[in-house]
Amino acid sequence: MPSWFKSFRYIAIVSTTLTLIIVLTVLSWTTDLGLYHLLFHESMLYHHTLCPVLAIISFVFLERYENLHAIQGLYFTAIYGIIMISLNALKIVEGPYPFLLVHNQPIIHSIIWTALIFAITYAISLILKKVNGKVII
Repeated sequence: MPSWFKSFRYIAIVSTTLTLIIVLTVLSWTTDLGLYHLLFHESMLYHHTLCPVLAIISFVFLERYENLHAIQGLYFTAIYGIIMISLNALKIVEGPYPFLLVHNQPIIHSIIWTALIFAITYAISLILKKVNGKVII
């Protein structure tokens, strides 16, 4: 596979893993939907559960990539964050996550959420880079 494809795949896996972690740690206690609904209801089954889990399993156990850079894992999160925070700030959209509701919380909360999500994303990126291909079946 070309190196650009491997990088793109790595970034996508970091992003889907972040989605799973946000569902488990943030959305499950900040929404009224409940964890079962967030993980298994209709398309949530794919977006929040199957795709992230299968991507992680594939990346860790079936694939081996060289020259991954942990900073790449932040690319999609940064792009998504800039777009969604801007759209929320301009009141074009609302949400879709509670931490994006910039008008419903103090600015310091938005800053803390942003820093926390980037830190989590970077940690995911480092961990996935470290475990990639360690156990190839």
